[in-house]
Amino acid sequence: MLQSGDVAFSTIDNDAEMQVLAASTIVALFEEEGLATDTAALCVATGTFGDRAPEATPDLDSLAHDYLSRRAVSIRPHEEPLHTSALTPAQMGVGTKLSNQVEEALGQNDYAAAVTALNGAVSNLAKRLENVAASDVTARNQLVQSLAALSEENDILWWVINDYSRELSRPRGQASPQGLVLPSAYELASLVTHDVPPTASIEYLRHALASAEGEAPIQLTVAEAMEATTPDWRDSATAALPEEAPGHVLPLLAGLRIMGETPAAGDWNQALRDRTGLGADFADAPEEVGLQLLRELLLTRCLGNS
Repeated sequence: MLQSGDVAFSTIDNDAEMQVLAASTIVALFEEEGLATDTAALCVATGTFGDRAPEATPDLDSLAHDYLSRRAVSIRPHEEPLHTSALTPAQMGVGTKLSNQVEEALGQNDYAAAVTALNGAVSNLAKRLENVAASDVTARNQLVQSLAALSEENDILWWVINDYSRELSRPRGQASPQGLVLPSAYELASLVTHDVPPTASIEYLRHALASAEGEAPIQLTVAEAMEATTPDWRDSATAALPEEAPGHVLPLLAGLRIMGETPAAGDWNQALRDRTGLGADFADAPEEVGLQLLRELLLTRCLGNS
């Protein structure tokens, strides 16, 4: 079914893998990260996992259909609520205390004291209004950023629904219409870790969409992929990578990232060697080595959490 020739999918029948990939992407955006990551791990390794537990395949299909059928999905709440400062008349200096001060001063014909009390109230009011304005600006900026993030997440959601839902309703074994090219396994796996920001996620999906429309696929370089990760992880990885890193390094790094491993800057090469069993020189290593390692890492995570 998958026409892209992505060596990450080595099985003949990839329906279950594709379905759970699509479902897990949506789960990651709008529900719990742990479940989504494990679901993605299952789907990427379905070929191997299916041999060990063939009865799980119908469950995976059902899970994918269930998530994709819930069109009216609630956006996950943001961690930082928006706050504004609502001041009472007393807090603004125009309460009973001020009235009493002015009334007492006027009763004693002490106009200077009354003016002083009023000036103090005006000054206090001005400062508090400045604080309210600053708080409102902060809240407005938070709101703008939140809306931008939600807009990007909605773009991803509807891209997946529009381009994958027709695939889910296709009878098993029927050819995929127009040879839809899906993102590679490790690209989608990176989406479900919450380590990739929405903008980078959209670029991954646009890459797949361009391929589906017949354009030349945009090959993301290792450096570009690093831009989609957190600064600490990116810095530690790029410090150990050559400019012309071989193709298998990206899936290796994605696998390590999914497994929660973040070696120090000087330990990346050793970590990769330990995982692959290869020597110090990676230049001649085929990309399949990295992809196969990623599959094994995902399967290990999946079986370990089951």
